[in-house]
Amino acid sequence: MPRKLFAVAVCLLLLFWSGICAAQIEVEDAGLVQDIALEALVPLPEIATRLYVEYATVITDIPLIYPADVLTAAQDVTSRIEVEYASVITDILLEYPGDVIASAGNASPRIEVEYASVITDILLEYPGDVIASAGNASPRIEVEYASVITDIPLSYPSAVLQVAEDVRPRIFVEYATVITDIENIPPSIGLFSSVSSHWYNWATTFTQFKDITSRFEFVRDGAWWNALEPTDYTTAEQWSSGVWSYPYTIQIANCSQTITYDSGYDGLVQKFQSPKAPDLLLLLDIHNSNLAADPNNITYDQYYDYVHQVVERYDGDGIDDMPDLLRPVVYFEIGNEVDSPQHNHGLSQENYVLRRLIPAYLAAKDANPNAIVLNAGLVLGGDTVFDAAYLENMLSLIQANSGEQHDFYLDKLAIHYYYDPQNPEYFQQNFNQVKAVMTSHGLASKPIWITEYGIATKNDAGGQIREEDQASVLVRESALMDVVGIERAFIYNLKDVDSNDPSNWENVYGLYGATCENGIETPKEKKSIVSLKVFRGKTRGLPFESLNSASERNNGIYRLIYGNATRKVEIFWYTAMDRTGINPDYASESTTITADIGANTAVLTDMEGNILDSQVTDKTDIVVGEQPKYLEINCYLQDRDLDNIPDSWELSHGLNPDEPADASLDYDHDGLSNLDEYLQGTDPHNPDSDGDGMSDGWEVLHGLDPSSNDAIVDADGDGLSNLQEYQYGTDPHLADTDGDGMNDGDEIAYGSDPTVADAISLGVKNKNVVVSLQGNNQLLVEIENTHGVGKEVDLSLAGLDPSWYTITEPNQHFYLIPFEYKVLHIQLHLPLDCGLVTGETPFTVTADWIARDSLGNIEGTGTVSDSASLTVTPNPNVYHLVDPHDQVLASNTIVAAWRTDVPTTSYFYYREAGTDDFIQVEASIDTLEHRVMIEDLKYFTFYEVYSENHSACGGLTVSETQVVKTGKAVKFVDHVNEFWIDRDYKQLVTMTITNTDLLPHTYQLTVEHEYQDIVVGFVGDGSPGREATLEPGEIREVELFVHAQDAEKTLYEFYLKVVSDEG
Repeated sequence: MPRKLFAVAVCLLLLFWSGICAAQIEVEDAGLVQDIALEALVPLPEIATRLYVEYATVITDIPLIYPADVLTAAQDVTSRIEVEYASVITDILLEYPGDVIASAGNASPRIEVEYASVITDILLEYPGDVIASAGNASPRIEVEYASVITDIPLSYPSAVLQVAEDVRPRIFVEYATVITDIENIPPSIGLFSSVSSHWYNWATTFTQFKDITSRFEFVRDGAWWNALEPTDYTTAEQWSSGVWSYPYTIQIANCSQTITYDSGYDGLVQKFQSPKAPDLLLLLDIHNSNLAADPNNITYDQYYDYVHQVVERYDGDGIDDMPDLLRPVVYFEIGNEVDSPQHNHGLSQENYVLRRLIPAYLAAKDANPNAIVLNAGLVLGGDTVFDAAYLENMLSLIQANSGEQHDFYLDKLAIHYYYDPQNPEYFQQNFNQVKAVMTSHGLASKPIWITEYGIATKNDAGGQIREEDQASVLVRESALMDVVGIERAFIYNLKDVDSNDPSNWENVYGLYGATCENGIETPKEKKSIVSLKVFRGKTRGLPFESLNSASERNNGIYRLIYGNATRKVEIFWYTAMDRTGINPDYASESTTITADIGANTAVLTDMEGNILDSQVTDKTDIVVGEQPKYLEINCYLQDRDLDNIPDSWELSHGLNPDEPADASLDYDHDGLSNLDEYLQGTDPHNPDSDGDGMSDGWEVLHGLDPSSNDAIVDADGDGLSNLQEYQYGTDPHLADTDGDGMNDGDEIAYGSDPTVADAISLGVKNKNVVVSLQGNNQLLVEIENTHGVGKEVDLSLAGLDPSWYTITEPNQHFYLIPFEYKVLHIQLHLPLDCGLVTGETPFTVTADWIARDSLGNIEGTGTVSDSASLTVTPNPNVYHLVDPHDQVLASNTIVAAWRTDVPTTSYFYYREAGTDDFIQVEASIDTLEHRVMIEDLKYFTFYEVYSENHSACGGLTVSETQVVKTGKAVKFVDHVNEFWIDRDYKQLVTMTITNTDLLPHTYQLTVEHEYQDIVVGFVGDGSPGREATLEPGEIREVELFVHAQDAEKTLYEFYLKVVSDEG
């Protein structure tokens, strides 16, 4: 019996488009810090009193005072509070009493707080009776990684000494999002700028993924078009039920774990809904094999639909949004490395521009005018050669297709930079090539994003790149990007794919490695994390100022200065340009430079922030190699190794009296450093010195006594003992830790979280609602009872004229059963008055609630509210209206439908793309819904269309011009036909064609292939030489013959073409 052959026929429709500071406050990573007073009355000369608190939820009422009878012969006073990882810090007092000895030579009151979100009302001052003979007074506040900082005064009173040599109050703030009421403080950003994450590689550690990515300002990641659209979706209903989220099982190389997680676009976007999450740059696919095996056969319309649906789902406008969307996605990168055969799937450059980038840009802007679109990051040759030819050709192709009228179909230019990654010093000359190409197309001011750059900690036959080498390269490259003005750069990658296989470069690009503990993956910082943190910390808020001469750089010496009028930082390094990490002589590769700081002094630190010399003066010789060093000129020296522990105590507790660094260590991991253990009188080797079940650090943080068993005490009367407060993470001095109206003990009894103010949650979904003059709209309010107790709720609105809105009774007074969620509707309706003042009006929606027990007694009350704004506009709002498709249309017919929020007289304009004049059609008069049909157009042709909408109040809205395309009438019913045939003579295969038009059409069928060992063709009507006619709506079977007696293969692919009188 002849062996079966398998053939695939693809129907091809012809397409034509394809110092020195003495007083300090430091804050890092806490939820709230407020009401901190720090006073230095008369400085003491050698008393070290310090309070150190770590991992706190709430810190309140912590006084740190020197008593009046304190030793008068002291030489130094270092009074200090350190708080790390705190959520709330309030009322911390640090002061020197007025009668302390007046002969102090140095006073250093200090508060350090790390990882804070909100910091308010911190007072740091020297009172009027401070000694007048001080040589230096430098109070300082330092804040790191804070989100909001407000109302921080820093001042010397009028009576402060008149003869001080240096009085320098200073506030230094790092990584803050919002800063108000502080003079001369630049806004800050995240700990790191941006990173590519490969989120699926974190499937076993998504909690840590969210925590780690919260340190970055942007994360770049994507999902899969194939999974989202398994078949060609052509209707809104299909897209609404698309595969936006699905369980997916993946093998994680680190620890060889198999895990099932929620994948898909929703699965990714949900990882970035926390207020602390970074912005997401969403990477969109360029190929979906479900639609076409060859990416060049995916149409303009198919890609337009895909991008439009994704952007619309995550734009946050309340229309077709992802459920529970809180943070919209506005940044989109269209593909990845399309100039690399490894990533472009065979997609031609012409088709990338015409069938990917252009429809993507237009679709994104149509769905969300605020969307930011980037082209696929271009690799530009890769790591062995740098070639900007693809960029030149791409921009030329864009320019030839109305690019200048559409901002070149990209808001930011994206490139990748991997050229000779061990010699990052080539970056500037290569970037100049990119800039020259952009300038030649009039794009000199277009922002540039580097959406990938990085270097792997590999170890293969070519040599080893150590963690310190990776750190060195990334810091140097990041600095050189500042020189040329790169707007944003994404480090590739966040975590190693497989830390156990450094022989494969792709496995070990991560800023984090991974270890296995009991078979569980644990992310581990590489040295790059510290070095990049130091680099961004030292240069934060300082603009790039200057680069040393080309002659020095030609000799391998790089010196970059960041600074302003009062503060400068110089970063410098030396390279022999012999590939960092490969040459075995890296340890001896160095040169000497001379400090050029004039009359100033400076602090010298290494790449990891370790202090090498705290008193560098002008013309000091400094040895430097490939690992950068820093000179901080006239800046405060942060001394984290200060050891104020008596030698006798250190010896008796197993510490080294000759090693100051052990003061900051925490041997027993109880949240107290060794210095703090000394100050508190606790055991540095026992996390629970008094054995009461609560760690020493937590007890100190919450004002309890770590040397006395106070576990059963209920200080705040909330029904929870101190030990239970420790176990539940609540405040032992605050009956209602989260301030939501229910005390902590009751919340535990009802199964609620006593650390989250979640009795009732309320939010306005459409916060910026727009209504036209005389128009209507609807306000959507989400409300949820998050407790196990029902609530009586009264809803109200303040800030708007009551005649402008209606809250119906079911939405105004109602009862929420435990854990109930609902969406309330408030109708907005403006009066019939064209003279109404337009503009934005803020308003507030408030819910007052009462909780009662089973006897009807009030158990708790509260109020929640959310703010929004209503904008009255003179121009009508225009919305898409889905056409009902209640009739069969000719393929050369266009139907447009839209809706306005007030009655308008509308006109529709259309023209063939590429022609000059638009044709006007009156669509409707004084209606809300508008529909127009344009018939007898050219088949299979692009048209540009827009509408004008005139309201009775004189408003006018002109829609954006859109591109539509008429159809092809005669086509194959199936785009892909698969069939089996024998290795034999003439064999017939039946397939189906149809005419979807209202007119009859003639046609002929042909076959295209390059095989010499088979013969394929059509027979009968419609075959070559036998033109046939299809009536409107007719479906006809046609026969294809195959001679395969000489077939040499088992699989053949050929293309079927239908040529009709449509053109």
